[in-house]
Amino acid sequence: QPLPWQVHSVSHSRKSSRAEEFDGLRRNSIGVYRKSSNPSNGTCTTPLVPPLSPIEVEKAASTIQSHFRKFQQKKQKNGK
Repeated sequence: QPLPWQVHSVSHSRKSSRAEEFDGLRRNSIGVYRKSSNPSNGTCTTPLVPPLSPIEVEKAASTIQSHFRKFQQKKQKNGK
């Protein structure tokens, strides 16, 4: 019997392509970065939580992708 997280990852990978997911993650993080570095009140110039730079996000995303790819390949071998 597959674990719940395995089932979730499978259904999720079918719904959206990996490229879409990666693009969404990048866009979202850069948006957050812009928002926090430009505070609306103008008094607090430094954000409390230092935002992730886009480079860090891309690094993390590619790490996740490579792990997920390995996991899927292993699963396919076991399935056959």
